[in-house]
Amino acid sequence: MQVSSTRKSATQRAEEYYRKGNGKVLQKEYKGALECFNKAIKISPSFSRAYYKRGNVKRLLNDNEGALADYNKTLAINPKLAEAFNNRGLVKYNLGDIQGGSQDLMRAGRLGYYHVYNVIKTYCR
Repeated sequence: MQVSSTRKSATQRAEEYYRKGNGKVLQKEYKGALECFNKAIKISPSFSRAYYKRGNVKRLLNDNEGALADYNKTLAINPKLAEAFNNRGLVKYNLGDIQGGSQDLMRAGRLGYYHVYNVIKTYCR
């Protein structure tokens, strides 16, 4: 029983850093947000949402390579997160991988992220 309560405590700590990171994003404190997401990931290395949010911050900071790595990790953990396919597609597009970006955007749409079809009209002509 001690092990499960320790895991729950770690999960709760990771969630706390994740929430703090989200708050810092809303305040446009991106460096602080990265620190919070890094701590959440260190505590819980399989926390896909923390990788996703960290990727979003890196994207905002024009760190496309870093964002791509985080979206790749997100999707390795949770291959059905449509928003991660959407954002990874946009990053791939920005890095010049038009075909890979288009494939990711289409995958996001197939997973139910229907907003992506307007993006596809813009980026994938």
